[in-house]
Amino acid sequence: GSKTMETRVQPQGELELEVLHSVNTEDLQEQGGEKNQWDTYARKWCRIIGKHSYGVQCVAFSPDGAQLASSGFDDKVKVWDMATCECVASFDEHTSVVYVVTFLPDGSGVVSGSFDKSIKVWDLASAKCTATLQANATIGAVDVSPDGKWVVGGCWDNAVKVFPLDGTTCECTATFEGHSDHVLATVFAPNGQTVASSSKDRTIKLWQFATGQCLRTFVGHSDVVKAVRFSPDGTRISSGSDDKS
Repeated sequence: GSKTMETRVQPQGELELEVLHSVNTEDLQEQGGEKNQWDTYARKWCRIIGKHSYGVQCVAFSPDGAQLASSGFDDKVKVWDMATCECVASFDEHTSVVYVVTFLPDGSGVVSGSFDKSIKVWDLASAKCTATLQANATIGAVDVSPDGKWVVGGCWDNAVKVFPLDGTTCECTATFEGHSDHVLATVFAPNGQTVASSSKDRTIKLWQFATGQCLRTFVGHSDVVKAVRFSPDGTRISSGSDDKS
């Protein structure tokens, strides 16, 4: 059957991976099981303990689900093989907390954002940092465009900053300004044409990526908005806030 995976972050620097394996009911009948529903789930826990020396802040699966990246308060980025639960890469060039990590769309590397005011691109084949992008502000969020050519950083100087990933420059090439407090989440739409950001200012903004124009500001939360995501078809945005909604 198929399987889905969930991760849980522990404050002591542990990673817990819960793998939910779907079981076909025909297989259950052959094994003497009851046919209560089309799919049931067998739970298996795989615990990776003590690999980060301080708390884990962020985790992200590779596009194919074969690897998991983690970052944390020990200033490190680690990549894990999900078949073996072994650490296959460890990157330690950040000089402060690595607040966020995500995979490149093709799975060839990861991008991390840190309190050291930089975004780093890591190549998994060579296990090296291939680019250090200077944001000149604490990074609270990063996302990579669907085509893998751009990265946006949500910064604590209240801006969304854009960087190319083609190696032409390590400097910010565009800045989206409009939030009045720290930017805590950034995400590309599935078509790559718009970017959504959420902020400590309690708002969500929708930006046209090509021009940096703010297309719309969503107001409704009564506290910090920490998370924002597009629906798979790009027609809806969901958000999560400290106001418990």
